Amino acid sequence: MCENQKEVHTRVPLDSVPGGNTLQTMPEKSSRSIGWTRAYDRTVLALCTFFVALTFAILRITTLSEGFGVRLAAPWALIDFRGTVYDPTVRFLDGGNPYDRIIAPFLPSSFLLHLPFGLLPFRTASELYFVAVVALTIGVAYASFKFSGLRARAAGVTFVAALILLSRPGQWNLLLGQLAAQLTLATYLALYYARSRPALSGVGLAIAMIKPTFGFPLAVLMLARGDTRAVLLGCGIAGAVNLPLLAIAAGRAGGIGKLAVQIAEVQREVEMRAWNNPAISIARVDGTALISRLIGVPLTGLAQVPVAMAVLGWAVLALRTMRGVTGDRARFSASASIICPAILLCVYHQAYDMVVLTLPAVALAYSLVPGALRTSRLRKFLLGLIVMLAANYAATGAVLDHLRPSRELWLIITSLNGAGLLIFLVVCSFTVGRSRPEPGSERPSDATSVSKWARALRSLKIHRGQPRASSTLPGATTLASPSRTSPDTCP
Repeated sequence: MCENQKEVHTRVPLDSVPGGNTLQTMPEKSSRSIGWTRAYDRTVLALCTFFVALTFAILRITTLSEGFGVRLAAPWALIDFRGTVYDPTVRFLDGGNPYDRIIAPFLPSSFLLHLPFGLLPFRTASELYFVAVVALTIGVAYASFKFSGLRARAAGVTFVAALILLSRPGQWNLLLGQLAAQLTLATYLALYYARSRPALSGVGLAIAMIKPTFGFPLAVLMLARGDTRAVLLGCGIAGAVNLPLLAIAAGRAGGIGKLAVQIAEVQREVEMRAWNNPAISIARVDGTALISRLIGVPLTGLAQVPVAMAVLGWAVLALRTMRGVTGDRARFSASASIICPAILLCVYHQAYDMVVLTLPAVALAYSLVPGALRTSRLRKFLLGLIVMLAANYAATGAVLDHLRPSRELWLIITSLNGAGLLIFLVVCSFTVGRSRPEPGSERPSDATSVSKWARALRSLKIHRGQPRASSTLPGATTLASPSRTSPDTCP
């Protein structure tokens, strides 16, 4: 058969060949072999890019000191792993109270998730955690392709993982030893399986709740999307795991009241540090930090609540007006483009948490978004915003120390991330709300469409095995004959 042939022969004159004046056939490479070669080349290019990105990250914590006058060394490498993952887990395992130290207010389920690292010496645990974050970054890239409806090929997944490691959020997450990669995977899991497998979605939500600034906004926005069962299961799993551990920590602290006071005091002290203070932090990307920089006064405590409520209210309204978006994957990508930036804007988040924007970026790059977002100019504009967020190395301590900018320039550089997220959220919300159902995108779920399918099936059963009549000439009815093979094709 022609379709099984691996070589295509082209007839060429051999007048120019000595001794040849007849037509001969010469083999050409098949399209299959050419496609395989191109796929191989793309995979090699992606692997080389990934190797360069990983090598650069490793050099920053080993031998690399500076470049072009900017400090590149990272003496603070894995400091967050020690402060938020390793030390609290070890302290909990040793019978102490992990919340009486200056740590991020993670739920105690973090101690169970990172239990294997707490059983090892710090050097071994930190090296393994570094490898684990690299693997989780590849997992984020894979999930972004898979959940967007794309085939997760090695070249594409590896290349996107390399871009994450080269980006400011991805590289900072890796070098600090933060939890952005695992929380991003948990968020994608919760959003994607909320309807089809709510128990699995609940597990993802429970993992995301390890960091309350991730999990609780996610739960609210999933409720707005209608994922009630998944949210209830997720809250149930999180409660069943965390309540016994909180009871143990409260007993070690001298009571639940004393534990609450300790956590509140630690949180207030953490917020006043330079990297966390919303008015002077160069790394925070949330709406509270954006407003605090503009007014020059830090919004702390209850003053942050109106900002969080405003962002969540806007996102809830946008999700409730997504009626024009049809199809499971289109609704998923559209809701992810609203939920992910809303999570980052509503409460405390730093630049490394922007890893969660990987899936919206992949969906936009491959036009796997609702029709209104698929227009060329708008899609390029949104992709440009994501590229700016990923490549904003100007908002780093090393670069700012080198530039020594004025107050106005400092304000512009440090506000780019928050402003970009806000613009992304507003544009996606307006555009998705104006989307109209695309022809053929509706699923046959209602009674009318089901009846149409039933009539079509009955028609096929009636005419099965009967020749179809075709009127090729006026007044003449003949039996349709099978198509004949063209004389230029193989038999």
